[in-house]
Order: sequence, then structure tokens, then C-alpha cells
Amino acid sequence: MSLKITQHMTRKLLNLSKIALLVFSISFLLGSCTKENFTDVYIDNPTQWDARDFVVNENMWLWDSKDECYYCEFNHPLLTEFVAEEGAVSASAFIEGTFRPLAFTTYFWDEKSHYVSETINFEYGTNFIRFNVTASDLFDNVNVSTFKPGKYTFKTTLIW
Repeated sequence: MSLKITQHMTRKLLNLSKIALLVFSISFLLGSCTKENFTDVYIDNPTQWDARDFVVNENMWLWDSKDECYYCEFNHPLLTEFVAEEGAVSASAFIEGTFRPLAFTTYFWDEKSHYVSETINFEYGTNFIRFNVTASDLFDNVNVSTFKPGKYTFKTTLIW
């Protein structure tokens, strides 16, 4: 008889523990989703973004003798110090009908049968973005006066 009472009490205690755990879990979930927390984090600071294209015509490329690359730099007023340091900046080049994320490298044969790599990358800071194009056959045989990048369209995306 005492065994039945002990089993019955154990079952009741187990059921009460389950109910208490359920009530605690529901209270915790409801308490952590208060309007104040949601408003402070998600409504007052919504994610913002800016996507835009930059077109670089062949005559816009400038030679950088220090970095040995062609470059074109644009003002970008939405690329603030906050976005540059705390946000995210991505860029891609529109090549042969698709957007290629930068840095992107392609390979080709030049007019003197040198196998050349062309690397396109970008850099940025407060209020500017710069696109770079570097060509190399690894032996300094690329003539920078004959190699000049053509027209490129770049897409940039800022997220903050």
C-alpha cells in the first residue's frame, strides 16, 4: 500500500514539475519579447542600404605608378565614416552579362602572346570608392601603354 502511495505522489510531483517548467518557459518567452526591447533594437535602427551603378568609360582610367594599376575614383556621399567603419560595402563588375563579385581575376592572351591576368578590385573610405584594374604576366612584359581597361559597369551596395 505504501508503495502505491509513493508511486502516486511521485507521479503527481513529476506532473507538477512539468507544469512549473511549462509556465516558467512561457513566462520567459513572453517576457523577453516585450515591446520596449523590440522597438529599441528593430524599429529605431532599421537596416538601410544603397545600391548604385558606376560606369567607367575607357578614357576615364588613370594610371597609378605606385600601385602599378589603372584606377577610377568616384565620390560617394552615402559612404559616410559610419558606413565605411560599421557597415558593409560590396562591389561587383558587370562582365559578359553577369555580375562578378570583386575582387575578380580573368586570364587572356595579349597581342604578343603573353598569358595575362587581369584583376579588378575596389577600395573605399569616407565619401569615396575606387576601382582598380591590374594586369600581369608575372614577368613585367605587359606594356601598360597598350594595355588599358575598357568600359566597365560596377554595382556597389552599402548596408548599414
